[in-house]
Amino acid sequence: MPEEARENFVIQTPEHVAEAEAGMHTLASPGAGLGLSGSDTYGLTGEAKGQFRIVAGRFVHQRLAMVGLCVFVLLGLGSVLAGHFWQFNYQDITNNLNDPPSWTNPFGTNSIGNDMFAQVMAGCRRTLRSP
Repeated sequence: MPEEARENFVIQTPEHVAEAEAGMHTLASPGAGLGLSGSDTYGLTGEAKGQFRIVAGRFVHQRLAMVGLCVFVLLGLGSVLAGHFWQFNYQDITNNLNDPPSWTNPFGTNSIGNDMFAQVMAGCRRTLRSP
């Protein structure tokens, strides 16, 4: 090693390390003149939050999570309501084979004549119902 590097090289004993790091893991005292107690400075007072509340708060503040939740709720409600109010059942066979999307069949029909919208809503309903 060069002579300049040896001069700065210090062998530290465990006692020296313990003395040097003693204050590193303790909280500093609050600043003078702030008028806050130590617990207020570090946000330790007030209402304690449970894990569910913390996770729910983070979820609500994520924009894409809320969009996904809205889409999920709309699909769930749509699948339940479409089963009761839609004019076609997912098993009904019509004379319209391979029709493109229209007002009577929003997703069109398949090669057998089934309404694709009714089949998609029945699939959503079945997926949400299964464990």
